[in-house]
Amino acid sequence: MTLVASCGPASAGDSASEFAGEKTFESLKIDNMATFDEPWAMAFLPGGHSALVTEKSGRLVWWEDTGRKVQVPGTPKVDYGGQGGLGDIALAPEFANARQIGNGGTIYLTWVESGPGNTRGAVLGTAMLDTSGQEPRLRQLRIIWRQQPKVSGRGHFSHRIAFSPDGKYLFLSSGERQKKSPAQDLGTNLGKIVRLNLDGSPAPGNPFAGRGGVSSQIWTYGHRNVLGLQFDANGGLWDLEHSPRGGDELNLVKPGRNYGWPLVSNGDNYDGTPIPRHSTRPDLEGPAISWNPVIEASRVFRRLLFVRRSHNERYKEQVFA
Repeated sequence: MTLVASCGPASAGDSASEFAGEKTFESLKIDNMATFDEPWAMAFLPGGHSALVTEKSGRLVWWEDTGRKVQVPGTPKVDYGGQGGLGDIALAPEFANARQIGNGGTIYLTWVESGPGNTRGAVLGTAMLDTSGQEPRLRQLRIIWRQQPKVSGRGHFSHRIAFSPDGKYLFLSSGERQKKSPAQDLGTNLGKIVRLNLDGSPAPGNPFAGRGGVSSQIWTYGHRNVLGLQFDANGGLWDLEHSPRGGDELNLVKPGRNYGWPLVSNGDNYDGTPIPRHSTRPDLEGPAISWNPVIEASRVFRRLLFVRRSHNERYKEQVFA
């Protein structure tokens, strides 16, 4: 079992937690396989002996269970800082077949790009993983989706990828960028989970397709900062969402539903002012489970064991087998 994930250093209320210590795992055998600098996501390659690991500062690392680690060139320039930088990575649904017939396999990456006037936003891109030479590299990198609009600040990008079980569609979480109100605005894709074709275009049959524009991407809305996104064995899509001071949520994601942020929450604002609870608005979709106090459940959801803080105050996490 190999485990890694992180938000990295973050704004108040969204910083990574320190676990109590290794004694929690006394019944497990733990071998240190590799150390990465601010890893955000991992994708195992077919066969399970190698993986691609994103580091938030912008590096993509090829790791093998022999201990070999290689930086993969061809990654995008990222806007690094706060919660922003290089984010998720996922293999295209047909990646294994493409590799078997000798073609380069497609990967999907998310990262944060800068915009005008000290603004920024998350993007989704594709690239070809070329392993024909002595070292792997990315080729033909292109952006296929952007958060709209770009706004100030460096928090709540979310940008977590999940493919539908049939491999036809891509679901992507898009945080509300700590601006709250965009989560309820169907004219933006902030604070949403979007459903896309594999080329980044809006998928057919989305709930708000009739509105046109960016609304045609939206699957659900009213989200804050979704850092876990995964299908279960029965085809249900679940998210894990960081709420403010208390109230982290596990949600079953249902098309067209409004999950309530910032109108309701089972947590309160960081300044202590209360937010109406989900129970006060039965017209809005409530969580399947929420936590108070929070446990930053997305780190459990992404199979994180524990985090160690380095001397320079950046988060470093270790991969274990």
